[in-house]
Amino acid sequence: LGFLPVGTKYVSTEVTDDYECTLVNGTDTGVLTADDHLDVTKMATRSEMLTYIGDNYTLFENARKLATLKISKVVEGLGDGSSYDFTLKLTDDISNFPTVLNYSNSNGTSGTLTLTQVSTGTYSVTFSLKANETITITGIPSGTGYEITEANGTGYTTSYTDCTGVVRATTEASITNTYPTPTATPTPTATPSVT
Repeated sequence: LGFLPVGTKYVSTEVTDDYECTLVNGTDTGVLTADDHLDVTKMATRSEMLTYIGDNYTLFENARKLATLKISKVVEGLGDGSSYDFTLKLTDDISNFPTVLNYSNSNGTSGTLTLTQVSTGTYSVTFSLKANETITITGIPSGTGYEITEANGTGYTTSYTDCTGVVRATTEASITNTYPTPTATPTPTATPSVT
């Protein structure tokens, strides 16, 4: 940033949606003295940011935030109680992306999902839900891209709500299957009597 006037007050902060930033060295506020200059260096490979004030520096260390994805299955009309199969695809370029994620289901079950790497930075996993169940998947690095698809079925139409995007904090998505309303069987007309 070059040279700033003596007496300039400064506050050094790092703002990001996907990382927790912790001050690990130096001070993040102060007043510039004679000949001080301010330089900011982003050290992407170490997930750190350095702010130099003269010969001193402030070091922020970044830790990736973890987010939650909640996926709900909605069935409208007369479903048959079947399970529905889904594929979740996650995309992120970090080298240590977690390949095992915890989940809990609104039906009271819980466990882990093991991701398969399908290409560099892309992972997928399949799971099943019944009508009106919700799966909550935790431990996803904030900022990870996601896409949810349902295996093709017959006898209903499928609609998706917020099933593609970026996972941050708690992200919610839903898939709705709508079954047609059955046509009522007409009541037979009585045969008229012959007189």
